[in-house]
Amino acid sequence: MGSSHEWYWNIIIGIVGSVVGGFVANLLGIKSSNWIGSFLIAVIGAVICLLLYNYLA
Repeated sequence: MGSSHEWYWNIIIGIVGSVVGGFVANLLGIKSSNWIGSFLIAVIGAVICLLLYNYLA
């Protein structure tokens, strides 16, 4: 395991990733008309940002 603050950074990066995912989806013209679509976009953005963070760290 890493430092004791690793969980803290995972939460922050996950939240930032969900916002970025929504922004990128909007730029690509992907619209969500219900909460399930918005949730999936946020999860995909968060997962991608967390994978990038863990790859670069």
